[in-house]
This record gives sequence, C-alpha cells and structure tokens, in this order.
Amino acid sequence: MKLSTHLKDTALLRGVGLVEILQSAGRHFRSSALSNSAEADVLYEKSMPVQRIDYFISHCWSDGRVGKVYALWIHSNLTPAMLISTVVATTCTVLCRVRILPVVTPASLDFSFFPWALLLGFSSFFLVLGCWQHVQKRFGSQAFYFLDKFCVHQTDLELKHAGVASFAAFVALSERVLVLWSPRYFERLWCMLEQEHAFNTEIAAFVKTHATDSKTALPLDFLPLQLAKLSFYLWLTGFLVHVAVQVNTTMNKPVPDIYFIAGTMLVAAYFQIDAFRQYAVDRSSLEQQLRSFSVQSAMCSDLQDRSTIEKTILGWFDTDDIEVCNRHIREVISDQVMASLGPAKHYPSHMLAPLFLLHIFVNADYASGTWYDVDTFWRVMGPLLGFGIWMLVMVPLSFRLAHGFSTKCRFRWGSVSGGCAEKVLVTLGWLGGWYVNYFFVGFQLVPAWLAILLLCMECLLFVLLQRASFRSCATW
Repeated sequence: MKLSTHLKDTALLRGVGLVEILQSAGRHFRSSALSNSAEADVLYEKSMPVQRIDYFISHCWSDGRVGKVYALWIHSNLTPAMLISTVVATTCTVLCRVRILPVVTPASLDFSFFPWALLLGFSSFFLVLGCWQHVQKRFGSQAFYFLDKFCVHQTDLELKHAGVASFAAFVALSERVLVLWSPRYFERLWCMLEQEHAFNTEIAAFVKTHATDSKTALPLDFLPLQLAKLSFYLWLTGFLVHVAVQVNTTMNKPVPDIYFIAGTMLVAAYFQIDAFRQYAVDRSSLEQQLRSFSVQSAMCSDLQDRSTIEKTILGWFDTDDIEVCNRHIREVISDQVMASLGPAKHYPSHMLAPLFLLHIFVNADYASGTWYDVDTFWRVMGPLLGFGIWMLVMVPLSFRLAHGFSTKCRFRWGSVSGGCAEKVLVTLGWLGGWYVNYFFVGFQLVPAWLAILLLCMECLLFVLLQRASFRSCATW
C-alpha cells in the first residue's frame, strides 16, 4: 500500500463535527470495533465531504473515552467557556450591586452578599465547556475533525483500503494534528502510522506547507489525557469546595470557617493527589518513550496488518531503513513536544486559568455586596490578589510534590504513609495560604509593607514554578 500526499479521489476526504464525535458522552471512543456493517454505514454518513480538515485526531483506541471527552472539551471549548462565564458573572455582579438580585446579611457578619457570580458564572462555565460545539454547529461555524471511525468506512473493504492509502493526503490537507496522548500511544503501530503522516517534514505535504524552515513549529496540538482529566477534576473540585464554603457563610457559618475549610480542603486533596500522582507517572514516561521509540517494538492491533503498515512507513520516508523513521521520532518530534509541555515536573499554566477565574467570581460576589466597601486596600492585597496568586502556586507545587512521591516504595506501608503525608502537606499548604491572606492580611494583622512583601514573594514563587510556560510563550 503506497501512500501519497496528493489525494487522488477528493470524495474520500471527509470530516466530522465535534457534536457527532462526542455524542452520548463520547460512546464512539469505547472501541474501534463495530458490531455490523449497518453501524459502519451510520457512522460514515455522520461525516461529510470537505475541502480541508481542521484537526486530524490521532489517539489510541485502547484508552478510555472519559479522558478523550475532557480533552476535546478543553481543546475546543475552554476559551469560549471562560469568556461566556465571565460575562455571566459580571452581569450577576452588576445586578447584585444595584440590588436587582437579592443579597443576604448573615447575623454574625458585618457585610451583605450572595454567591450569584459563583453559582451562575461557574455553572455556565461547565455548561459551555460541554456544549459549545452545539452552538457552533447551529450557527455553521463548527470545525471539522478527521476521526477514522467516522471518516473511513470500516466495513466496505474497497473504501477502507482507499481511505487508509490516503492517510498521508488526509494529514496533508489538515490544518493541525491533535494528539490525545497516553503512555500507550507510542506503543501502538497504527498510532505511529498516523503520527508519521503528521510529522514527516520531508514528504508529507501538510508539514511542508507549514514548516517552512527548521525553526518553524509544526502545527501540532499535544494533549495528555491524564492532564485533561486532572484539570477538569481540579476545576470541579474547586467549584464544589467554594460552593460549600459560601453556602456555609450564607447560613451564618454554623461550622466555623477554619474547621469547615480545613475539612473540605482535606477531602479535595484526597482525590486530587491521586490524579496528580498518576499524571506525574505518565508525564515522566513521555520523554523516555520519545527518545527510545522504535517502530519494530511497537504493537499492532491487527498482526496481519503489521507487514503492510511497516512497508507503508518505509514508503512514506522513501527509504528501506526503518531507522530513518525512528530518528524522526527521537530527534525531531521530541523537542517540540517537550517544549510545548515543559519539563516533566511542570504543570501547564493555561490549565490554571479557570481556577483563578473561579477565585475572581467568588470575590466578585463580595464586591457586589458590601465586603469591599471598607478596608479595601487590605482586602484586595490579601483575599483577592494574595490568595488568588497562592492558588496558582499551590497547584504546580502540589504536582511537584506528587512527582516526588510517585516513585513506588518496596513496602506497601511505605506507599500508604507517604500518600497520607503528601495529602496532609497539600492540605496544610492550602489552609496556610488561606489563613495568612484572609486573616493576617485581610484583617490588618500585619503592616502594609509586609502585606506587599508577601504578595511579591507569592508572585515570584509563581514565576519560578511556571518559568517553563513563560519560556515556551517566548519561544513560539
């Protein structure tokens, strides 16, 4: 089977919308296998002929669907979710400030407020994050994706062989390649077939038209599935914790703040740390996989296809030496992937933005009430800016801590005690930051110069932890 970067039959080029891909919570990601030819016909009809493809999705079918759904939500809908939720929260803040929306004044507190921006603003964030593709389809602005299960007929052998033979042309006619990565990804030979179509700078027309010189970044979006799941659960956990705290406040704090917040943060840390640790393990394996990959050692879902696929890759690179393919993975692709994700202990900064937005919504509710009407400087310096920056510090700090605890211990009791210690340390970090910024600074228990110094130190710590993100922005 010989691949060509020129599409011989334009009718083979098909794209599918995100609405169809994510239908029924992404059930089509469950397995690459189809029950019968009728199901293959239905899926094929969901795609449509297109002139170009916006995103070529490359993934491993053996990975679960949940991470892929979250990854596609984040990749496609995160920006509109943040923008629209900000508009909703701002509207709630204004309406609450002019008292069109009601507020409450708990008996033991000296200010009025109600968490409208938090409840409606961040609820709209999750709603838009999961549903924005429907809006795009309704107004005819949806992006078209290539997913083989939809765009290549799976049971019509003539169409299937023609589609597989045209993979190089499909990628060449794609604006970008979206890799949904997991540790299994580089072990799959079929994934590597897709990958090499996307990355061969010498043959694939797709790369030739975008990478005009060696310094030009390839049009690649590389998103680890565990990072997508971790980020989504982090945002959801943060939202639920803040809702619980604000409900407790509106009810006149039947549980004192210190006990209530400590308890909710401990519960949140219990679930978050396991996700952090799993991503730390996955992330540590990525660089090793990229540097040591070989086509010969990759698995193939269908052993009968191995010979055909290897011959295809050799033809693609116009060589009889499979090591040429290996060198492209080891030397060319790894540098860009590492640059986009940062070092193994780095947590991408853009995944922190929704968490900071959540914090802004909480304080917007206080601003729409009367809390910021007095001691404004102190409350801006401590609760608003101080704890907001501390939230941005604690996530990458927790990830680095999880990375340190991710090494397996020889004894089970060692792993259990290490995990417990890690959760306690993370809880104390969150609780300490909250207490210092809300009480010591917010209630003027420290001089102004010390409050400013604390804020500067938090900002400096954030820059140091996330310096890889700033270097990446400067590079690309």
